[in-house]
Amino acid sequence: MTNNNLKTKLAIALLAIAVILIGVTISRPSKAVTAQLTGSCGGAINFGRKGKTWSDGKFVNSLLLINFDNNTLQISGTSFDSTMPKGYASQPVFTVNFSLSNGPVTGSHTLSDTASPNQISDFHLLPVNDGKSILIQVKDDDVVGVCQRL
Repeated sequence: MTNNNLKTKLAIALLAIAVILIGVTISRPSKAVTAQLTGSCGGAINFGRKGKTWSDGKFVNSLLLINFDNNTLQISGTSFDSTMPKGYASQPVFTVNFSLSNGPVTGSHTLSDTASPNQISDFHLLPVNDGKSILIQVKDDDVVGVCQRL
C-alpha cells in the first residue's frame, strides 16, 4: 500500500468520525431545556437575612412540598417569635396554588402564587442533575434553597 493511499484512507476515516460526533452532539437535547417539572419534590429554603433585624412572625426557614401535577405548594415554616424560649415557633402548614411561566434564565421557570392577595413571593426554579434537583431562588429577596425529586 502506498503512503498516499494510506493517508487518504486515514483522512476519510477521521472525516467519518468527525461527522458522526457532530451528528450525535447536535441530536442530543439540552438537559436544562428538557427537564420537565412533573411529579413532586421536597425541599427547604433558608431566609438568609444576614445583617437584618428579625421581627416576630417573620419566617426564618421553610420545608416545602411542591406538586407540579396539581400545581400546589405545601409550606411548613419556622418563624421568629420573641416570646418563645429559643426565639422560634413552628407555623401551621399552609397550601398555595401556583402557576408556572418561563423563568429568567434558559431552562428555568417562575412559580407564581395564583391567590389574591398572594401568600408568597414568586420563586425561580432551575432543574439540574437531569431534573433530579431543583434550585430555588425567591424573586427579589435573599432567599435560596433546593428541592429534590421524590
